Amino acid sequence: MARHLVITVHGIGEQQPGETVDAVVGAATTGFPGRPRQPVEVERDVIELAETRFGPEPRNAALFPVHLRRVRRTHVQSRDDDVVFAEVYWADRSPAPKGAVRTIIDLLKVVLGLGYLAMDNVENNRGFGPVALVHLFTWVFYGLIAPLNAILLMGAVLLLIDMSSFKIGTDIPELAVIFVDGALALAIGLMIWLHFARTYLVRIFGRGLSALGVIILIVAIAGDLGAAFPWSMCTEPQRPPDPYHPILECYIGLNIGLLGFSWFTTVTLALLTYPAALLPQKASPQDGVTGHRAIFPSIAGAMVMFWMVFSSAFWLTFVNMAGRISPTTGEAGETLLQAIASRRLPEALGTLGVTAGSLAILVLVGIHLVIARRLAREELYTRPETISRVILNSRLQMVFGLSLVLIWLAVVHLLNERVSGFRWIDARPFSWVTPVFDWLSTKDGVVAAVILGIGLLIYNFSHLVAGGLGIIRDIVTYSVRDHCHWRSEHAIRARNFVERRQINNRFKRVLEYGLETVRPEKVTVISHSQGTVIATQMLQDRNVKAQLAKHGAPPVLLITMGSPVTHIYRRYFKEFFQVSLAEMPPGTTWFNIHRADDFVGTRIEDALADEDHNLSVPAGGHTGYFTDFHVWNRLWNDVRFQLFI
Repeated sequence: MARHLVITVHGIGEQQPGETVDAVVGAATTGFPGRPRQPVEVERDVIELAETRFGPEPRNAALFPVHLRRVRRTHVQSRDDDVVFAEVYWADRSPAPKGAVRTIIDLLKVVLGLGYLAMDNVENNRGFGPVALVHLFTWVFYGLIAPLNAILLMGAVLLLIDMSSFKIGTDIPELAVIFVDGALALAIGLMIWLHFARTYLVRIFGRGLSALGVIILIVAIAGDLGAAFPWSMCTEPQRPPDPYHPILECYIGLNIGLLGFSWFTTVTLALLTYPAALLPQKASPQDGVTGHRAIFPSIAGAMVMFWMVFSSAFWLTFVNMAGRISPTTGEAGETLLQAIASRRLPEALGTLGVTAGSLAILVLVGIHLVIARRLAREELYTRPETISRVILNSRLQMVFGLSLVLIWLAVVHLLNERVSGFRWIDARPFSWVTPVFDWLSTKDGVVAAVILGIGLLIYNFSHLVAGGLGIIRDIVTYSVRDHCHWRSEHAIRARNFVERRQINNRFKRVLEYGLETVRPEKVTVISHSQGTVIATQMLQDRNVKAQLAKHGAPPVLLITMGSPVTHIYRRYFKEFFQVSLAEMPPGTTWFNIHRADDFVGTRIEDALADEDHNLSVPAGGHTGYFTDFHVWNRLWNDVRFQLFI
C-alpha cells in the first residue's frame, strides 16, 4: 500500500474553512453501490501556514488556515497507507460584508470592481487604442463619478445636523458646512490614497476624492472672502421655497451638474468601446480557440447601468430612512435633507427611467434564457452558446450595448433640456426619442418608487444579497491589480495581480507542506469552479513542478468540476490563462466532470489527453459537486479514483 495526498480547492462563494475538505472526505468514505463501505478512522487537524516567507517588510507573517483530514482503515496502526486530505482555502481573500449598510457599499464596490475585468480583458486581446480607452473609462469612473457621489453623501450626512438644536443657515453658516465637506473629502481621500489603498483603482478613487476636496476647500475659503465665483453661476428662483439655503442649493446643484457632465463623458467612453472591439486582436499567444473574445464593452455597459440603478437606490433609501428616524423641520414637515433632496434628486436621477427600462429588458431576456435552459437542461452543453451560456451570453451583451445607446441619448437629452448653453452635441438627429423621454419623465414617480423598493429590499435582505455578491466578488478579486502597468512586459504584468498571486501561493504552500510531511506516492487534486483555474495554473507553474520532482515525482490525478478554464478564462484572458496538459508535471492524468446545465463550467476544450475524459452528469446547477451521487459514480467507475492505493 502507499500514501495518498489529496488536495481540495474550493470554488467561488462563501465557503467556510474546512467545509470543502469535510464534504470530500465525507463523500469518499460513504458506502456506494457496488463499493462496500470500509470502516475508517478520520483524524481532524488544522494548522496555520504563512502566506509568504518572513522578511523585514512586512515584518509580521500573514497566516492562513489549512484543514487536514487523515483517513486510515480501522484497527490499522501503520501509517504507510494513510490518505491525507489538505484544503486550499481562499474565500477569506474576498469576505462577505456584515450588515445592511456594508452590503450596500460592497454592492457599489463590486460594480466598480468590474473595471478590473474590463481592463484585464482588453489588455489580453486588443492593442494600444482600446486599452487606453478602457483605462480612461475606469479613471473617470473611479476618479470622478465615485468621488462625487461620496462627497454628496458626506454633504447629505452633514445636513442631518439641522435636525439638532443647531440650525444650518442661522447657527451654522452654510459655507462652514461646505468647508467641512471639503475637509472630510480631503482627509478621507488622503487616508485612502496613502494608507489604506492596496490596489490600483482604489488609489485612483483616493486621489480623485483628495483633489475634489482641495477644490471645495478653495471655493469655500474664497467664498468666505467674498469671491463671486462659482456662486455667480447659480440663479435664485423667483419664489424661493421655505426654508431656502441659497449657498447650499448652489453647491449641491454645481456638484450634480458636474456629475451630469461626468456621466456624459463616461457613457460616451463606454459607447466607444463597442467600435473599439472591432479592431484587430492581439496576435499572440495563438491557442486556436474560436469565438468572440472581447467582453470589455459589455462590462463597461454593465458598470454604467448597474451603478445608476444601485446608486440611485442607495440615495433614495438614504433619504427615506433619514426622514423616518428624524424629527421634521420646516413648514412642509420635512427635514432639510428631504427638502433639498426633493428639489435636487430629480436632476441627478434624470436618466433613471431609461436605465430602469433597460434593466427591465435585461430581466426579461434573463427570464427567457432561464426558461429556454430549463426546457433543454439535460443537453445544454451540446446546444448553441446563445442558450448554453449564462455568464457572457451574447444576448445579454447585446442588451448592455442597446442600453448604453439609450442611456447616452437620455443624458444628451437631459443636458440639452436642463443645462444652459449645452448645445455642442446636436440632438436633432435623435429627435424621435424626445417623446419617449417626455413620456418617461411622467413616470418618474413610479420609477423612483421601484428603485426605492430595490434599495429597501437590499437593505432588509442584505444577507441574501451578500451571498449572491460572493460569486462576482470572488471573480473580481482574482483580477484586482496593484498598479497600472498596462504597457509593461508580460512578466511584470503577471506579478501585478496581488490577490491572484496570494491565492496561488496558498496552493503552493499547501502542496509543499503535504509533500514534505506525507511523502505521498500519489497526489490527487480535486477542484471546483474557480478552484479549477487555480489548480490548472499551478500545476503548470515551474516551482510546483520542481516541488513534485524534488519529492520523487509522484503521479498526479487532476479532477476538475464545473470548470470555466477554457471557455471563459482561456478565451477572454488568453495571455495569462493558457492551459495545456503537456505543460503539467509528467504523468499527470486529467478528468473533467460537468453537469449538463452548469452555467459556469462545462466541457474542457482541446486540453485533455482524451475527449472521453470530459464526463457529463445529469443537470443540477453549479453547486454541490463534492457530495453529488452522479459525480461520485463518475469518480469511482470512470475516473477509477481510489481512496487507498
